[in-house]
Amino acid sequence: MTIRIQPLRKGLIRTFPAAVVAVEVVHSARFLRRLAQGLAGAAGCHAMLRQFATLTMLSMNTPNPVPSPAQAARALLKQLQADFPVFRQAKPLSIGIDKQLIGKLPDVNRKILRIALGMHTNSTRYLKAMEKAAERYNLEGNVDGEVSETHRTHAAQVLRERQKKEAEQRRVERAAQQAEQARRQSEEKLHQLAAKFSRSR
Repeated sequence: MTIRIQPLRKGLIRTFPAAVVAVEVVHSARFLRRLAQGLAGAAGCHAMLRQFATLTMLSMNTPNPVPSPAQAARALLKQLQADFPVFRQAKPLSIGIDKQLIGKLPDVNRKILRIALGMHTNSTRYLKAMEKAAERYNLEGNVDGEVSETHRTHAAQVLRERQKKEAEQRRVERAAQQAEQARRQSEEKLHQLAAKFSRSR
């Protein structure tokens, strides 16, 4: 934040309501040096007060950061789950569901929609539904196609690989926790031995 200071004509002092002050600070380091110099004497203090009375009113509003594609996709997916039971219930979606969605939401960003659909169809809940499903459903919840054996097999394979990775991650975490616990126990024993040795001297 920066402050622009404009000196007033001699003898003219203007004040502003605090509620409407929105200040953008320009060259703040230079301003602070001028403030320190101005406060060195009464004349300088008076000059600085007159300058404060003419602070330029500028907006401090900071524009909202643009969400990343992943953030926008997650927000869109939440909207789809709220609007369509087939998304909320993680039912297998009919082939071409993206075109159905574009028909319902013509202003939707196509790239964000693809990301959102990828998040949904790669979720563990959706894959578990696909693993055992026989039918696909459109946006209205009506049967619209079948789940092929290839797609069921693929869903089961992805789930197995994911479960294997999760199990490996848990194993690594347990090993790290055990190593940390052993280190602390070793340190505690060393402290006890050192304390015992110091008492025996």
